[in-house]
Amino acid sequence: MHVVCRPKVPTRHDHKKSYYVALRRAWFVFDEAILEKVKAALRADGLSEELIEAKMYFDFPFFRVRVPRGVPPPDVHYRRVRAVFEFFGNRRDAKTGVPLFNKEAWLKAKNVLDEILAGNCVDPPDMPMYLPRIDTDGELLRDSYGLQLYDCLRGTNLTECAHKQMLATFGSWVCGVEMSDCLLREWRHRYNHSLAERRRPGFPILGHVDTWLVNTLQHLVEENHGLRLYDGWVNTSDFIDTNEKFGTVPLHSEQLGEAVKAICLDPSPKLTGDRLYIAEAMELPLPLLPLCHPEASAKFAQVVRNYLPNPDFHKMAVDWCKYVNGDTIMPALPAHLRLHFTKWQRNERVRDAVRAAKAGIDVLNALNAATTTGTAGGCVVAPRNYTVVVRVSDMHSSMLIMRCVCVIDLRAPLFLHTRPASILVGERDALSASPAIASAERIVGGHNVGGARPVSATEKRRRGERGKDTVQRRRRHCFVCKSPKCPGITKRAACWRMQGKGVKGAQKRPRRRRPATRTFNERLRLRVLPQRLSATHLQKLADAGFKWGGDFSPPASVAQHGLTLHARIVNFWPGCSFDAELHSWMVKLGFSTKFVANFVSFVAHYIVCLIPLGSH
Repeated sequence: MHVVCRPKVPTRHDHKKSYYVALRRAWFVFDEAILEKVKAALRADGLSEELIEAKMYFDFPFFRVRVPRGVPPPDVHYRRVRAVFEFFGNRRDAKTGVPLFNKEAWLKAKNVLDEILAGNCVDPPDMPMYLPRIDTDGELLRDSYGLQLYDCLRGTNLTECAHKQMLATFGSWVCGVEMSDCLLREWRHRYNHSLAERRRPGFPILGHVDTWLVNTLQHLVEENHGLRLYDGWVNTSDFIDTNEKFGTVPLHSEQLGEAVKAICLDPSPKLTGDRLYIAEAMELPLPLLPLCHPEASAKFAQVVRNYLPNPDFHKMAVDWCKYVNGDTIMPALPAHLRLHFTKWQRNERVRDAVRAAKAGIDVLNALNAATTTGTAGGCVVAPRNYTVVVRVSDMHSSMLIMRCVCVIDLRAPLFLHTRPASILVGERDALSASPAIASAERIVGGHNVGGARPVSATEKRRRGERGKDTVQRRRRHCFVCKSPKCPGITKRAACWRMQGKGVKGAQKRPRRRRPATRTFNERLRLRVLPQRLSATHLQKLADAGFKWGGDFSPPASVAQHGLTLHARIVNFWPGCSFDAELHSWMVKLGFSTKFVANFVSFVAHYIVCLIPLGSH
């Protein structure tokens, strides 16, 4: 039921679960006899009372389909639900401190209580809200405990199911009124037949929905053999037809129907198939249609003024039949006239607004016409030695009395984006244009329309002419070590970290790596081959006792040797653990783990050696 969910609560509130469980238990009352049978079956299965209570709290769908529930009388129902609202409404979340109910939720809760007192939340009398489930054989459906399963008719699930199928049918397919009625009639027949198979015990499952064939066959068996073919089948031919109608049905009053029947047209109008079908369904000579034709709208504008300010749409619908011609003007329902009246009111307000602005619009049109003489390349061009003066006074009685003076003196063809200096003076009627005002600079719509010289687009601000910052800017820092005192701010090669001197700035931040945009070979050439080994790296290698390879032994004084990292490719011999040594050595040098892994996998069958170069 949607009324239970009207007071909206925060999604992650600590008391949300407890509130909904308490509200559910206060709103509905279990069938005690059936509930006791379900609990007995769970006890026989080995569940304790605590586990049964936890199951009712966290696994309520198990009980929903096995135990019918009802709504108590309004006086009892009101007290139970109000107690839940008062207890949980002001409960606060432990983390955010927000109460469960805000101001809007309290208003919704009050409306829910008013609905309960009005008796709008009780179940309809003498109408079962639960029906037993039926299996494919027409027998009652039970679970593994032997408990009967039920389907609840309370809520809108079945209605939403019908809406979904109708949207799929008519959502992307345009069809007429008669075809729509045929489709809906077929859908109702199939839907009722499928529900009979699910709800009615002993109803036969035939595999088709041609019920008239089953009626004929059942009659033949009864006449020839005196037996019933299907015990759970009821022949519709045994009953008389009722006066109920489905699909397109009459909605007009008796007075409006008499007025439509009294319409006499000579010759008789030729109706389309859909209009003829609507007329036959409404049992009228002409269909009742909305006002769609311009002639009908114009006639409505004349007629409606006789019913203002509070029109009686039913009386108007009866009088509207006097103007029906069977083609452009057709009879209409009071609802059609009411909707068209709303549209007519808005159009009247738009017309009033246009009439109120007519004087100003005429001035703008005159100005546009006076300053427009031709077009070139999509821009308006004025000829040489062309002067325009427009003077307007007393534009409208309800508007501010203005005097508009626009003087344009053009000595060369100019476009709109390089318009000349203009004078636009707005003043009271008693005030005249002043030369001082005309010489002042005015910016309108991004254009200089005053007496000052327009700023050229080529003029740029020089260093130091930048405006004042609204937010304090971040200090410049080195890209490598992120220190604001490092000389690498102006030259990256001069960074302390690149020189092996360590970071001396106060801010020591982790180095951010730029995204890899180069190929592996390019990174190998740029990062491995020409990189100079710093004294710090050499000292770390010497302390670790790394074998430099070949006939080269660690230098006695690392600081006296200038070594460059080179790659010399040699063949790989079996049983060598060079890949592990290379990995640990390159990590000690300072290369990233991802780069070392790619490099080692790329040269798994080669050996990289260090060879001394330079003076020592």
